[in-house]
Amino acid sequence: MPRHPALGASACATVLAALAAAASPARAQVPPPDLVIEGPIDGIAEDGKAIHVMGIRIRVDSGTFDTPTRLGVPLADMTKSLPGRPSGFLHGTAIVTGGSNGRDVYATNVFSDVNENVIVGEVTQKDPLEVNGLPVVQLPQKPAAGTSDFPIPSSQPRNIFGFDINPSTIDEGTLVSIEGYLGTDGRLYWHTLEADAGRPLNLKAEVSILRAQCRRNGNGKDELEVRGAVHPASGRTLTSPVPNVEIYLQGATSPILRATPVIVAPAPATIAGFYAEYTARSNKLTLGRCPQTITVKWGGDTDAQVATVAP
Repeated sequence: MPRHPALGASACATVLAALAAAASPARAQVPPPDLVIEGPIDGIAEDGKAIHVMGIRIRVDSGTFDTPTRLGVPLADMTKSLPGRPSGFLHGTAIVTGGSNGRDVYATNVFSDVNENVIVGEVTQKDPLEVNGLPVVQLPQKPAAGTSDFPIPSSQPRNIFGFDINPSTIDEGTLVSIEGYLGTDGRLYWHTLEADAGRPLNLKAEVSILRAQCRRNGNGKDELEVRGAVHPASGRTLTSPVPNVEIYLQGATSPILRATPVIVAPAPATIAGFYAEYTARSNKLTLGRCPQTITVKWGGDTDAQVATVAP
C-alpha cells in the first residue's frame, strides 16, 4: 500500500508514537490522603515549605506541622532546639499524609512528636520526679489563657478521675502514665501525665467528663454514653448519698432530652471519701440526631463541665 503523500518518515513515527501513548495507561497518581510516609526527619527546606523524610522531598504548602499538644506549628520551628534535644525535631519521627504525582510528593498533614516514648510505671522518687528510676521533666506548659509559642507545650497533669493535679503531690509508689520524648541527656521530657492519685489543683468541688460519645443505629437502638467523676471541696468528704449529677444535652432533636436533664447518682470510688464516679449509658434511644454538646453539673456545686460529643 502506498504511503500517504502528506506524511514523511519522521511524521509517521510521530503519529505512531502518539497512538502508542494513547493506547497505554497514563501514569497513576496517588490522591490524598492515600500516601503515608513515616520515618526520620532529614531536614527542612530553607523556605520552610518542604521537609525531607527518609530522603524523600515532601512539599508542605501550609508551611506548618502538628504536634500532640499544638496545631499549626511553623515548619521552620523543627530546627529549633528543644529541652534535651539541641537538634530539635531533626532525626525525630514525622508522619506525613498526602498525595503524589511521580516524584512530586505533597503533604496535606505533617505530624511529629519527636519520638513517641511512653512509660506506664511507678513513681520511685517524688522530687525531682522519677519513674522506675528514670528522671522525667515537664516541658514548658501552655498558659491557662492564651497560646504557647513552644512546639509541644505540656498539658496540665491529671489524675485518672479527670481532674488537674499538682505533680508534686504524687506519692512514691503511685502508678503514672507519661508520654513525651527521651532527651540526649537521658531524661524523659513529657507533655502528658496521668496519675492514679494526686491532689486536685481546684480546692472547690468539681465534676469532670471523661467520655461523651453518641452512636446512631436507628430503630430505637441509638447509643449515648457519658461518664466522669466528682470530688468535694478540699478538706471535706463525700456525703452519703452522693448528690446527683445532672447531664444536659444541647443540640438533641428529642424534646425530652433537650428539656430535661439526665439524672445520675455517682458511686463512691475506691479512694474512699473523696471521689465518686458516674456513668449514664443507654443503647435503646431514639435520638433523631446526636447532641452537639453535653453540659454536666453536680449537686449544689457551681462548677460545670462542657464536652463536645464524639461520634
